[in-house]
Amino acid sequence: MDKKLVYIFHAGNMNNRGTQALISSDVSTINKIFNNNVDIIISTSDIPGVKKLNLNIKEITSTLIDIPFEKSDELIRKKGELKRGLKYILFSLFYFIRMFLQLFLVFLSTLSMKIGLRPFYQSKILNYIKKSDIIISCSNENYKEGSSLYSLNIFWLMTWWSLLFSRTVDVSISTMLKKRVILFPNSVGPFQTSVGKLLAKLSFSQFSYILLREAISYDIVKKMNLKSNMILTGDAALLYEVSDEKENLKKFDYPVIGISPGFYSRILNEREIENYILVHAKVIDYAIEKYGMHVHLLPHYVSGFENDDLDICNKIYEQCKNKNLISIIVTDNLKEFKNQLNVLDLHISSKMHPTILATSNFIPAISIAYDHKQIGFYQNFGLEGMAIKLKGLTYEGFRDELDFVWSNRSEIKNELEKKVPALQNSIFNSMKLAIEKCLQ
Repeated sequence: MDKKLVYIFHAGNMNNRGTQALISSDVSTINKIFNNNVDIIISTSDIPGVKKLNLNIKEITSTLIDIPFEKSDELIRKKGELKRGLKYILFSLFYFIRMFLQLFLVFLSTLSMKIGLRPFYQSKILNYIKKSDIIISCSNENYKEGSSLYSLNIFWLMTWWSLLFSRTVDVSISTMLKKRVILFPNSVGPFQTSVGKLLAKLSFSQFSYILLREAISYDIVKKMNLKSNMILTGDAALLYEVSDEKENLKKFDYPVIGISPGFYSRILNEREIENYILVHAKVIDYAIEKYGMHVHLLPHYVSGFENDDLDICNKIYEQCKNKNLISIIVTDNLKEFKNQLNVLDLHISSKMHPTILATSNFIPAISIAYDHKQIGFYQNFGLEGMAIKLKGLTYEGFRDELDFVWSNRSEIKNELEKKVPALQNSIFNSMKLAIEKCLQ
């Protein structure tokens, strides 16, 4: 069989360990499907981050159009300033306006290609798309407007509109060049405005195959009444493997609980952030004093901004009484992060993918849910009781959940050992089916 060319877009920021796990799993799966007889090109806004993953790919390119908030974050980070204030707003507005100029140039350049002329803008990326045998929107959550459990605010609105807009442009350009596009396993929705609903429907109507990672997302897309093929499966991060995982068995003679705290930027107000930190600190002290647990605080997303996961870990640590039994462990890469999860007896996170990476090794994991994707993940296993809601989080509710999961950890582990492999097979086979159908 001739070597195929696969173009992947929508790979996000690699400061996020979950994003790293998703793109790593996507690339590994594609290589397995093609028996490594494939060239893979990844389009991303974080080229240095993807390079550090050392994936088996041909090349990394930039995106067709820039995401305004990502460019603003990059500038503010370089200046060592906070993500708030007039300067950040002005940067964001500049890049938001610039995005529409980029859109105009991209479409004009694509039309030039269609009439046989050379593209004059983003020519390298457009030529890769044209030469590709298949286009894939990578596994993640690229199509939504905020969280299903929280109302939109103006910051979220502009952020998700710009993301949805850029995703829609990518898919539209690909179909203009007569390419078949697959949406790898994503969580989808909610769509809370008419603009969001329009952009989502425009994108999804152009996919040949749409893979969804939980039933709630599947129902959201199904209600759009599209002709695209849909498959309900699971999260691709469940496929992420560390080559020496079996060597990383438990090395402690005491129970270890891992906690990966964190939340969406601006999802909580100042009072809610204080409550989040205090509740976590009180539960940590409770776990230490009642169960003799040692605690590993494991930040999952480290951006360098205020209230990133590392900042929250430090703030929780300062509120705890039993500091001598608490460690903050900052890992250098995804493999180290996964290996730190592998030695745990229990994991707790209000982020999606630390939960999934722990679950892939059958470790009972409590999810503090801010969105339907977390609840939907546990619905795949019939373990909805493993998720509690971030909104209205209380010490009593969190403590009771800890007691319940810890007392039932053996049964939960057994259930995961039965159901995780089946879901992993479903994910791989769904990706394989979509690719094979699109190549026929």
